[in-house]
Amino acid sequence: MAQKWQLAYASVLGNSHVKEGLPCQDAHFIHENESNIIAVVCDGAGSCPHSEIGAEWVSNFIGTQLIHVAKTEHFIENQKDTDWKVFVYDLIKTTQVALAAFAESEKYDYKNLSCTVIAAIVTPEKLLTFHIGDGRGGYMDADGDWKSFMTPFHGAEANETVFVTSSIWENPEIYIETNCIQAAIHAFCLLSDGCEKASFLCNLYDEVSEKYSDPNLPFPLFQPKHSCIKIVIRIKHPSRCR
Repeated sequence: MAQKWQLAYASVLGNSHVKEGLPCQDAHFIHENESNIIAVVCDGAGSCPHSEIGAEWVSNFIGTQLIHVAKTEHFIENQKDTDWKVFVYDLIKTTQVALAAFAESEKYDYKNLSCTVIAAIVTPEKLLTFHIGDGRGGYMDADGDWKSFMTPFHGAEANETVFVTSSIWENPEIYIETNCIQAAIHAFCLLSDGCEKASFLCNLYDEVSEKYSDPNLPFPLFQPKHSCIKIVIRIKHPSRCR
């Protein structure tokens, strides 16, 4: 890399979970080497027992898999939209099979390990991402403008989303978003939904239409002075297990 990235990341127990005596159900994985950064954020389903175990397991498994393929010569450089989508679909299928085997070996119900996932491979010139479920993710380009790299999935009911363990293969493009962004990447962020209203423009009220909108943009006042990755993970509202 042309310059050293500054890394900031944490998994923090939210206020509602503190009051209810619940564990932190978010997990993250971060790995940096000379040419790229691997980052994964998982948010355990609040209504599913053992989802914190699922989030930790999935973040480590996917992170490790991405480290392995990123070492392959020219893997990152050669990725285009279609190639990356095919790779991600295979990775998610592999993750599901491995998670099911883990659940069986440890005597867990597979669905009780439900979690969302946001993952990224980052270089100064390219950003490869995918996600299942909600949360937010963004990056800052060469002009200093923040942009979103994902659209969170929300179901018909409040706090409803999909998870790695959900039935997603009938319409995978609805539930799995992949992005291959070729641009100067000066900073980026991944976060679960607990902090989104404090760091993203996502719940704006229009007095004329009397309706709320979701611009899905990182809050413009978050302008780091140096290249950095921010992973801020905090869950406030339990998600519905689906």
